[in-house]
Amino acid sequence: MSDLSRSQTHTIILALRASVVPDVVAAMMQRDFTTLANWLNANSTTQAWMDSVTKRDLFEAMNISTYDAVSAGKKESWQLMLSMAPIDMTRGGMRKGVLDIFVTVDANAMLAAFTEKASRAEEIIGGSSPTTGTVTALKRDWVGDVLAADLREGMK
Repeated sequence: MSDLSRSQTHTIILALRASVVPDVVAAMMQRDFTTLANWLNANSTTQAWMDSVTKRDLFEAMNISTYDAVSAGKKESWQLMLSMAPIDMTRGGMRKGVLDIFVTVDANAMLAAFTEKASRAEEIIGGSSPTTGTVTALKRDWVGDVLAADLREGMK
């Protein structure tokens, strides 16, 4: 079993029952929990803030020309941020740090690089959607994979 709460499992099952997606409808009728779990674990179209951005990802998102132009204090702040990697971009202070250091359009491109697709299950369970700069992404209330056993147990 995954770490889904009963309430979260219930929310997912309600969403599956309300679905009009043909594959989901067919899997629900057949009680094909593996197909349903696979569908839930696939990417949705919703962007979500990453909760673990590596030092390499931070560096690769940076525009070197922009970095060259920032003040010594901002360079020191960026070095401090890199030293704390992996960084949890679900935390507003971390996102604001990127925006404060790289105040140009590059900051928004960097922030967009620190998002990823939420799974369908993560999207269903939801969360808040904070905006930093011009980037809005889901701060997920739950992150993980749904197991067939979760669905089997929840639909008893």
